[in-house]
Amino acid sequence: MGCGAGYDAYESCRNGTHYVGIDITPENPERTRKHLGFYGYTPQVITGDAENLPFKTESFEILFSVGVLHHTPDIKKSFLEAFRVLKGGGEFWIVVYHKNSIFYRIHLFLFNHVFQLGFLKRSLKERLSMIEFTTSNVRPLVNVYTRTSLRKLLTQAGFTIESLYIRRLKAEEFPPIPLIWKMWRFIPQRWLDIIGKAFGWYLIAKAKKL
Repeated sequence: MGCGAGYDAYESCRNGTHYVGIDITPENPERTRKHLGFYGYTPQVITGDAENLPFKTESFEILFSVGVLHHTPDIKKSFLEAFRVLKGGGEFWIVVYHKNSIFYRIHLFLFNHVFQLGFLKRSLKERLSMIEFTTSNVRPLVNVYTRTSLRKLLTQAGFTIESLYIRRLKAEEFPPIPLIWKMWRFIPQRWLDIIGKAFGWYLIAKAKKL
C-alpha cells in the first residue's frame, strides 16, 4: 500500500513476485508504471485508498506498506482492510515512524519544540508534519507509534504479531546543538546501528492472518 515511484515495486518484480500496487496520489501509479516499464515489467498499479481497498476479500498472500500508513487519518481501518484482503496464512509487513526514537523525542520534541521554544510558534503535530518534503504548501498528516500502540492496533485488527523491531539511526537525526552538532557525524555507523535497535526512527512489524 503506497507504491510511490515504484522502488519497492521494482525489487518485488525483480524477485519474481506478482506485484499489485496502490497509491492514493493520482500521479504515483503512472510514475510506477513508467519506472517499471523501463525494466520491462508491467505490474497492475492503481489509484486507491488504503482505508477502502478496492480488492476482493482474501485476494493476496503478502501485503506490505513501507513508510505510508503513518500518514493515514485512520490507520486502524487500514489494518482492518489489510486483514480482509489477505488470505489465511497471509503476511502483512508494515513500517511506520517510531515515537520513542531519538529523532522524535530528543530532536523534534526536546530540542526544537521545548529548548528552541518552538511551541510558541506551532503545535508539535504541525512541527512533525514539516519533516516531510512536498512540492506544495500543503503539509501532510504524520503520526508516530510506539511498539505497544502498533502491537495493539494490529492485534485489534485480527493479526498475530510474528516480529516487531526498531531500526535506522543516522547522525543527522541527533539535535543540531550549537558547538557539538558536527561531532555526531564522527560516531561510527555500526554504533548508531546498535543504538538504533532501541531508539531508531523506523518501527517495523511482521504480522500474520491465521
